[in-house]
Amino acid sequence: MTSRTRLRSQRGEARCFSVPSKGAARTQAKLKEFNSSPMSPRRVLVVDDTALTRQLLREVLRRRGYTVVDVQSGDEAVAHVQEGQCDVVLMDVQMPIMDGLEATRRIRRLPNAEGVRIIGLTANALPADRERCLRAGMDECLTKPIDWTSLLCALSRGGRGEALPVAAVQAGDGDRQTSSLNRDTMEQLRTKLQDGEFEALLESALGDAEDALGRLAAPTTDPVARGREAHSLQGTSAFLGLRAIRAVAAEIEQAVREGRDVIVLIGRLRQTLAATRAELRQPRSSAEPLARGGKPP
Repeated sequence: MTSRTRLRSQRGEARCFSVPSKGAARTQAKLKEFNSSPMSPRRVLVVDDTALTRQLLREVLRRRGYTVVDVQSGDEAVAHVQEGQCDVVLMDVQMPIMDGLEATRRIRRLPNAEGVRIIGLTANALPADRERCLRAGMDECLTKPIDWTSLLCALSRGGRGEALPVAAVQAGDGDRQTSSLNRDTMEQLRTKLQDGEFEALLESALGDAEDALGRLAAPTTDPVARGREAHSLQGTSAFLGLRAIRAVAAEIEQAVREGRDVIVLIGRLRQTLAATRAELRQPRSSAEPLARGGKPP
C-alpha cells in the first residue's frame, strides 16, 4: 500500500512522491525538513479584526522570512494594496463594516493589483462559502483551523491563478472527540514558533476568552456586538486548537444570527473554558503539559 505526498521546494516547485505506508516515519522526517526550510521572502498583508489572530500570523510568517504588515479592517486592506506594498493578502472573510468579500472585490478593481494573490481565511467550511470567496476574486480559501503546511504552500505560489497543491499534511484531529483540544493543530503551531511563544499566545487567548465571556453575558450587549464577539472567539480558538471553545462560540454565533436566546450557551462556554484549562494542565503521555512549554515525546 502506498500514499502520495506533495512537497514544495524553495523555488515553489511541487514535488509528488509515492511512498510505502511503512515508510511513514521517513516521510514525516522529510516533511519536518520541508517545514523548517526557509521560503522566498515576500510581502504579506494580514487582514483580520482580531488582534491575537494578527499577532499569531505575524509571528509565524516573520519567522519564515516574510515581510508582514497587518491591518484590522477591509478598508485598510484596500488602501494598503492600492499603495502597492504587498504580494499576497491573507484575508479574513467575516469582518465588521467591510468584510473580506467586499474588500476583495474592491482590490480586484484596482489597476495595480492584478498580480496580488488573495487567500481567504474562514471559519465556515461549507462548499457554498468557498464558492462565494472565489466568486469575489479570492485565489484560494482556507478553512480554520488552518493547516500551516497548506498555508505556507499557498504563500509560496508566484501569483494569481496558480493552483494550490495538495497539502503535505492535512490538519489533524486525531484526539478523541471528547477532548477540549486539537493537539495536532497545537503541535503544528508550536513547531513554527520559538520556545515559549506558543504558551504565551495560548495564555493570552484564554484570558481574552474569559473577557469575551463577560461581554457576551452582559445584558447591555446588543445582538450585533454579541455575534461579532462570538465570531472573533471562534476564529482565534480555531487557530490555536482550542476545539471545544471554538465549537461553543460557533453555536453562540449561530444562535445570535437566528435570534435565539444564548443564556444556556453562555453558561456552557463558561464550563468549557474551565474544562479546557483543566485539560491543558494534564500531561499528555510522558510529555509535559502544553500550557507549560512541554515538547511532545
